[in-house]
Amino acid sequence: MTFADSLVSSPPVQRVKLTPREEETLDWIIDGRSINEAASLMGIPPRTAKYYSDRLRVKFGVARRRELIRLGREWFDDAEGQGAA
Repeated sequence: MTFADSLVSSPPVQRVKLTPREEETLDWIIDGRSINEAASLMGIPPRTAKYYSDRLRVKFGVARRRELIRLGREWFDDAEGQGAA
């Protein structure tokens, strides 16, 4: 599946499944942290944090950081409403 295909077939926000590290990365991105800052706070190499960020973009079906932040906020809001976050 190409990146363009993932944009067309991305699941609704409430059904996106994230690993704990993807969730943590998303939280730092929403908080306005750079990939390098998030990596430092998570105790991982920046390249690994970038990998998580790239996976988040594919899972949410977005290309831009701003879109990821918007959908990430919706995801956390929905997860809190379900008692999962």
